Formats: sequence, structure tokens, C-alpha cells
Amino acid sequence: MKLSDFIRANIDQILDAWEQFAKGIPAARGMDLRALRDHASGMLCTIAADLDRSESPAEQEQKSKGRAPRSAKETYSGMHGSSRETAGFSVNDAVSEFRALRAKVLKLWADSSPAEPPSARDLTRFNEAIDQALAESLDRYSTDLVRYTRLFSTLLSSSPDVSYIFDVDARFIYANQSLANLCGRSDDDMIGKNFLDLGASNALMLQRQLQDVIDTRLPYRGEILNKLCERDATFEYIFVPVLDEQGNVEAVVGTGRDISARSQARHPHRTAACAALH
Repeated sequence: MKLSDFIRANIDQILDAWEQFAKGIPAARGMDLRALRDHASGMLCTIAADLDRSESPAEQEQKSKGRAPRSAKETYSGMHGSSRETAGFSVNDAVSEFRALRAKVLKLWADSSPAEPPSARDLTRFNEAIDQALAESLDRYSTDLVRYTRLFSTLLSSSPDVSYIFDVDARFIYANQSLANLCGRSDDDMIGKNFLDLGASNALMLQRQLQDVIDTRLPYRGEILNKLCERDATFEYIFVPVLDEQGNVEAVVGTGRDISARSQARHPHRTAACAALH
């Protein structure tokens, strides 16, 4: 039996075997069966059709490098890459899925006809088709990731609220424009610095709170009075730990909001006293 015919006749069995691997990917936990398989069946049918199509040596060489001419239409591989980026899969996760798909097809094929090993031509064409599908998937994955990064970066930069990300040494690895303006620095100048480096008011307290979040892996919410050039402003802020697959803290993210008007309404006597000191 040709490999293309074998794939068509055994799609469900191939996907059942592949699904067991895919379930082990951390980003796939919690996904239902339909979402997990999404476009894999369509990719297998496309690969089977590709195996039946004649192609020149030049076309084979380009495809083996994932450089075959791209279709003007959306491909199953491209849709797969887009859905995986949205689901939070890493590039390694996405690549692993294709490696598993390759391995499951070849193993089941070999097991089905142990006395008749696959031909070299079929193996070559199949690997070329898988490589092409992987290239299309990663291309769409990367395109969407860059686009979403640009959109979210614009969203955070234009927000009047302050947004930030710290590494496990409590140093900034991201600060949006609002926070940079508040500190009187450029956003690039914030990177790699901590509150002490920036000379922030209550810097020691903030550093301790950040360290507590890293040590306990629990979020912290608080309020702080920040002395600005024009006025004193009260900020409500939160530090939230980001945990990796092993449950270790890999970063701390958070936001802060100017609640001076609300604070003034709650504590009018405190505000009047502060004004009298200036």
C-alpha cells in the first residue's frame, strides 16, 4: 500500500497515537479533544495528496527546505500555527507536534507491513511534505506572535496606568511609557534597574514586597504615596508572580493606577494636612 493511501485509510488511528503525545505538552493541558486535533486531520490529507502529486527534482529540493511556493489560500498548517500561538504554545511545543506526527505515521506504517519496508522515495516525499507543513505553521505562528506583540505593546504604552515586569532579581525587564514618564526616564533607561537605582520613594519597602512575592509565589496589592514634581499622588498597585511549568517564579508582573481623587475623598483631613506642609 502506498503511504498516501495508508494515511487516508488510517487517519483516526494516526491521530489517536499522536494525541497521546500532544496531551503531554503543558500548553495542551485542559484543551478538549477537538481543539487538540484541530487541523491535524486536514494536514494529513494535504500531505497524502502531496505524496500523489508528481514533482520535479528542483521542487523536491525546495520543499525539503520548507521553501515550496506558498498557496494564496490559508493552509491547514498555517491555521494550526495561528491556533497554537493563540493557545500559548512555545515554538518548541509546535515543532514537537510535527515531530510526533512524523514519528507516529512512520511507526504505524512500518508496523502495518513489517515484511514490506517503506520505499526510499516514499520516505523522502513524506519528510519533505512534513517539513513544508512545519515551515508554513511556524511562519504563521511567528507572524501572529509579532503582530500580537506589537498590538499589546501599543496598548500598554498608550495606557495611563503604569505597567511593568520584573525579573527574579527584582529588576525591570519592561516598563511602559506611563511608568517611565512617572520616573522621569525613558522606557529603555528603566531596563535592568531596580527601585533603589531609580531613587524611588519607599524604594526599600517596594523591594521587600517584590522579594516576598518571589519567595511566597503569592500576589501583593498595596497603595503608595508618590511625590511628584507637580503634586503628591497616591497609587494603587499590584505585584503578581509568573510561574513556569515547574511552579518556580520566572518573573513578576503588575500594574499601578493613580487613585489620588479616590484617596482624597476617603481621607480629606490627611490631604488638608499634607497641603498645609507645602
